[in-house]
Amino acid sequence: MDFTTNKLISIIIPTFNRSSILEETLMSVRNQTYAHWECIVVDDGSTDDTARVVEKFTNMDPRFRYYLRSGDFPKGACGARNYGFYNSRGEYIQWLDDDDLLSENKLELQVLKLEEDKTQNYFTTCNWDVFWQGKDFKPHNVIDDDEVLRAEEFCHSLLKKETFVPPHAYLIPRTLAVLAGPWNTHLSINQDAEYFIRIILVSDGLINTKGCHVLYRMHSGERISSSFNSKNLASLLYGYKLIQAHQKLRDVKAKNFMKWKLKKLLLMFGSSDKEVIMANKYLFIENGLFPSRYPYYLARYKIFKAIMPWYKRNFK
Repeated sequence: MDFTTNKLISIIIPTFNRSSILEETLMSVRNQTYAHWECIVVDDGSTDDTARVVEKFTNMDPRFRYYLRSGDFPKGACGARNYGFYNSRGEYIQWLDDDDLLSENKLELQVLKLEEDKTQNYFTTCNWDVFWQGKDFKPHNVIDDDEVLRAEEFCHSLLKKETFVPPHAYLIPRTLAVLAGPWNTHLSINQDAEYFIRIILVSDGLINTKGCHVLYRMHSGERISSSFNSKNLASLLYGYKLIQAHQKLRDVKAKNFMKWKLKKLLLMFGSSDKEVIMANKYLFIENGLFPSRYPYYLARYKIFKAIMPWYKRNFK
């Protein structure tokens, strides 16, 4: 890359009662090698000293801006993100949760990657890993080589690798964020999967940026995704209905991906949340799964788990 750019990047961080670790996230922003950014922190009603932590950064660096979520936007991370986007000005959007981290060169390398070819409406991802104190970095990526993933290939790669991509691994042109629409405030869990399916469907594809990474925090505190109940299960299934509807509208064939996601839910909650599962039975049936056969699926899964160690010892 033998050129530079001064395109503004908007980093949008929703936060709620995470003052103890928010400072580390904000430092990963301030340490970026790319200087032309604004960081919009949207407080979703914290009762800790979040305001004091952010004030430390706004006082030392005017690129940081602090907002209390407007009552015109629903409570929750998605409402806070949408309010942050409303107040942003950047040509590129960097979503970042208040407990995650960016490598110092993340913004620089990704914005240069996207500026290389402006004839295509791409967005980009990078390596990522979960982290906790003392953990060695082990890179994960949905893209293996210098390829372009469109929606079908993206879903296939997620299935093949049995993985996901954290939201902050991406950098997105603002045009795609506008075309895809706002974060869905009616979903209480897995909102990022539904949002980024919409992003990839309105893009020309997803490309990889080498040489940078992000870290997805694993800690003893509670993330939204670690709190699960019947209401969250119903919301998750509603999200998958939306994802499937988005795919159908664009004639994207990803039945195996949907079956993989739904089968995991059926195995986990087929007994404990049978009412929720049965209320969504046609979603399962449409993707080749039959909730009434839950005991059969469970028995097969247990056999598979039992023989897998033997298989790996003898055939790997």
